[in-house]
Amino acid sequence: MMKEIQNKEQKSMAERLPELTEEEMENALSEIKWAKKFIASHRQGDFQTMSGGMTLQAVSFDTVRCVRIFDDQRAWWMLSMINASFKGAGIKLQLEPYTIVTQTAEYAEGGKSEVSTKRDAVEIAVKENFGVEVV
Repeated sequence: MMKEIQNKEQKSMAERLPELTEEEMENALSEIKWAKKFIASHRQGDFQTMSGGMTLQAVSFDTVRCVRIFDDQRAWWMLSMINASFKGAGIKLQLEPYTIVTQTAEYAEGGKSEVSTKRDAVEIAVKENFGVEVV
């Protein structure tokens, strides 16, 4: 288990993306229109949380950044598909050093999410969250 964690940490984000089959690549390339619509409908700095377990951020007219991905096999596969769609559309997907890999939160049916159990963790988190005042 520890060796598996070390191997994950040593691999680059691009190396962690699963290799797509020919059929998956065809499907990804059939989504070029979606990729172009994505970049056209997001302003610089806009975030989009995808149902596949990742959060993307528009950087420019031809660049999107992955800022978060759940460490889940399906999320990595989805990111690989999105990467192929973006490449086909001439859009660069930035991964390192921007992407934060997080544990999957179990939301369904009263599942337990990955939350710190350290004493006073909630109090510390609340004190550090300054929030935003909207007037």
